[in-house]
Amino acid sequence: LPITIPNEGLADTLRNECLLYGTGVSIFFAGTMRTPGYETEMKTKPKISVEIEGDEGYDVEGCAKKLLSGVASGQAHIAYDMNTHFFRATTRGSAPNHNNILMEIVYILIGLFGIPVWRWEVDGKVRAHAAEHTEYLKSKGIIES
Repeated sequence: LPITIPNEGLADTLRNECLLYGTGVSIFFAGTMRTPGYETEMKTKPKISVEIEGDEGYDVEGCAKKLLSGVASGQAHIAYDMNTHFFRATTRGSAPNHNNILMEIVYILIGLFGIPVWRWEVDGKVRAHAAEHTEYLKSKGIIES
């Protein structure tokens, strides 16, 4: 779920640059979507990624509606689900706020306390996966015993 900061920074920079031309720029944080390539992705995605992200995926049509709704309302950062709102709100940087200010404060407060707990849990899962990952790298000849 962590928002990719480089993409967010690019969107914020483009939004600012495009103000000269009256063009809006938004970024959509959707998570895993059930696209035509979803089944293939799930076959090749590392097990630890599936464990962290889950394997449900989001409905493409629902994501499209949420995206279009956010663009139509002028949102710079558009989130699909509650968890993504927490990350979006706490990493918003200089992007304008187009959401309900009370909900934004709630998202920020929950994110400030919840994300460190989430991060601690995910870091533990990744550390626990290290031995399996090392064996995978050995099996592919990427590293030696």
